[in-house]
Amino acid sequence: MDSRGWNRCLALELLLLPLSLLAISIQGYLVHMTVVSSSNVTLNISESLPENYKQLTWFYTFDQKIVEWDSGKSKYFESKFKGRVRLDPQSGALYISKVQKEDNSTYIMRVLKKNGNEQEWKIKLQVLDPVPKPVIEIEKREVVDDNCYLKLSCLIPGESVNYTWYGELPKEIQNSVLETTLKPHKHSRCYTCQVSNSVSSENGTVCFSPPCTVGGRMMNCPKILRQLGSKVLLPLTHERINKSMNKSIHIVVTMAKSLENSVENKIVSLDPSEAGPPRYLGDRYKFYLENLTLGIRESRKEDEGWYLMTLEKNVSVQRFCLQLKLYEQVSTPEIKVLNKTQENGTCTLILGCTAEKGDHVAYSWSEKAGTHPLHPANSSHLLSLTLGPQHADNIYICTVSNAISNNSQAFSPWPRCRTDHSGKTDHYQTTMEKKSLTIYAQVQKPGPLQKKLDPFPAQDPCTTIYVAATEPVPESVQETNSITVYASVTLPES
Repeated sequence: MDSRGWNRCLALELLLLPLSLLAISIQGYLVHMTVVSSSNVTLNISESLPENYKQLTWFYTFDQKIVEWDSGKSKYFESKFKGRVRLDPQSGALYISKVQKEDNSTYIMRVLKKNGNEQEWKIKLQVLDPVPKPVIEIEKREVVDDNCYLKLSCLIPGESVNYTWYGELPKEIQNSVLETTLKPHKHSRCYTCQVSNSVSSENGTVCFSPPCTVGGRMMNCPKILRQLGSKVLLPLTHERINKSMNKSIHIVVTMAKSLENSVENKIVSLDPSEAGPPRYLGDRYKFYLENLTLGIRESRKEDEGWYLMTLEKNVSVQRFCLQLKLYEQVSTPEIKVLNKTQENGTCTLILGCTAEKGDHVAYSWSEKAGTHPLHPANSSHLLSLTLGPQHADNIYICTVSNAISNNSQAFSPWPRCRTDHSGKTDHYQTTMEKKSLTIYAQVQKPGPLQKKLDPFPAQDPCTTIYVAATEPVPESVQETNSITVYASVTLPES
């Protein structure tokens, strides 16, 4: 191609370039979002919606609708999002609760304008799990010419993350493996491995005392959550240690109440090369040599703590730790009406949800229809509702949960909204009281004021009357509280 032809092609490309950019801006806008799993997400655009638009639709894929707004009504489609999403027609924002990695996709908001043209926006959502706490493995530790040579590896299972080492190093090491040499020193040296992705990070630390002794424990041990009272299995190893188990000459498992506690309780001591039972095995424990797992029968609160396993080889020592937390299973919650107000045809209720059993309990509310997730302030156990006749069939669900269990209870509030006088407020207490009133009344006929009373009257002119009065007792009676009233009554002279 001659120079004139080349120049013409170049001029044509430059002429078409603005048109192609304009076409992209008309067809759609792409925004990237990265969030952590189990969080609540708002998908929205940074500009105002077209004025008086006719229809708005959110898509999970190009053909899978999530919700559609048309003629003033929102229709939620059958999908994995039903019950987890809510649309704000004014801003077009889509609220999604408790997103998971399966929710990764390019979401499309398509708007039908008044003139019949369509406009769409795209939001690419990436959901990442928080990174687990890393395990630091001492692959090699030896003294060479009064120096301490260390080879440390930082491990987490099956994650694509970034590794960074911190400590007394010439520079930060961006690698899962750290090799360094400690010169003779008087104080402990600590090295921290940080694993991170775009939404979270976790650290692990190991310390060494002079000349080349493990002088500190690995901090931030992985946390294991289990149900109180159940049998617990603690995986004290991971794949890399497990493969080298046959080279171990001695295994010791200990337990400490805190990482700062210098006293550890020995649980297991054994040599895999020796046949027979372990040299030492604590009560209620069982050790599974094939996968280096510790079993605890009928777990108790005192079993909470840090479990550390040491594998001693000919020339190296490997340590692994984890933290055990035990939770009581939550019971079925109970829902009660704590307050009721009726005014102008509406009924306002405050519902209270409580669970008798369970620790570290969190509360959440939802409507059985599932189209409008409820978000009480600070995930409170209280829920305020304003209802009308159109809500007669509404059913609300309270869910209580902790790290290892959850339970729910459904409640229909409208029957509690019986007709009352306008503005009347009823207060419901979780525990009603039965009040018993005993009245002591003294009745006396007055004589002339000028009359001097006899020092020893023949008859006492006062009569004491004992009257017992009891208030109507509510249906739910749990406590009894008595009140005594003393009254003096003077009758007019007959």
